[in-house]
Amino acid sequence: MQTGKNSSRPDRKSKDRVASMQSIIEIPSKRTAGMTDQQRYEAIALAAYYLSEARGFEPGHELEDWVNAETQFDAQH
Repeated sequence: MQTGKNSSRPDRKSKDRVASMQSIIEIPSKRTAGMTDQQRYEAIALAAYYLSEARGFEPGHELEDWVNAETQFDAQH
């Protein structure tokens, strides 16, 4: 239930959080060729967690967070 929150605020926080998490995702990018599926999965899971955290863990966006994290990861690699 929303309590009068500004709907654009979580989006701005998400963008800020995504920018800050890029360094986390870029660490394995230097060894992408040798990255295992498990390492890729863990990097995407961490990025999705941060996206969810930026929204205050509001339920119902789990798939959206995962897809966005995966898309960002793939774009960087």
